[in-house]
Amino acid sequence: DENKVVYSLKNIFKPAILNNASYIIALHNHPSEDIPKPSNDDIINTYQILEGGYMLGIGLLDDIIVGKKDIYQYTSKRLRKIEKRIIEKRKFIDKETVNNLKE
Repeated sequence: DENKVVYSLKNIFKPAILNNASYIIALHNHPSEDIPKPSNDDIINTYQILEGGYMLGIGLLDDIIVGKKDIYQYTSKRLRKIEKRIIEKRKFIDKETVNNLKE
């Protein structure tokens, strides 16, 4: 799928670890959308970044999607909701979880 994002948590967190960072901000684009909305894969990726950061002690301040005319920010409230689920459940994300986290 040409629209699928391929990333590795190791590459995302390596600069943060090397620079002793406490937080990161994730950013990617949806160049074909004027006003971007997170896809199911975006939500899963954000969950995985939060979970990886939780294990490393590196927080995710925001996850931003850039479109042609606007941006989408998960905001603190949404990210804290996902973090809470990670801490409480400590399980891998599934379709039900994705649907519950969509707003």
